[in-house]
Amino acid sequence: MLKKVISIAALSLLAAGQAHALPSLGSLTGGSSSSSSGATADASGAQDQLSKAYVAAGREVLVAQSYLADAVGLKELSAKAKATADALTDGATKGNLEDSDKLQSEASAAIEAKLKDSNTKIDAAGKQSYAEGMKHLGLGVLRYVGLRPSLIAFKDAAQSQLTSASVMEKLTLTNKLSTGTYIASEAPGHVTRLGSTLQAATAYAKSNEIPVPKDATAALSAKF
Repeated sequence: MLKKVISIAALSLLAAGQAHALPSLGSLTGGSSSSSSGATADASGAQDQLSKAYVAAGREVLVAQSYLADAVGLKELSAKAKATADALTDGATKGNLEDSDKLQSEASAAIEAKLKDSNTKIDAAGKQSYAEGMKHLGLGVLRYVGLRPSLIAFKDAAQSQLTSASVMEKLTLTNKLSTGTYIASEAPGHVTRLGSTLQAATAYAKSNEIPVPKDATAALSAKF
């Protein structure tokens, strides 16, 4: 259910994004010669807020994956996820976010594979770690879903700024706003992938008498 809802929401956001799409470098021609310093502050501020929220969501998910990976016996992955979460800060660059997202995707795939493996057995201590991981995963998904207002604010501010900027300003602004643009393009698909992991984790929990935290349950019905 969550995967279907999020997929539809993601497609809707992407469709809406076409109306607010940031110009590509190849289409940056023409434009006003007036200064856009005021708009720059608005778009940059919106990008900063969006980036901080994205980082917070990413940290939450990495912590979740550290617990879940530990519970299913993926000790090395657990340690890597924890170290990445600890290193991810509010000042993260686009490259930092890309690395974090890549690890989250890899961790999700590895954890889901272990959950599908009939040989995977979790002891009492592992079940506690698993439940803790599910709680953080639910919180992480909810944080990602909560990005929508910040995404819209950034897209609107950036589009307004780019529309009124000169050719040279557009080239500069495209680079300055690359982190926000990356998040806007990546977030819908990322939420969908994490939703799939949450569904798999919930199904496994119910089949193995592991309590499903309320945050995980809430995230299952969250709409992006």
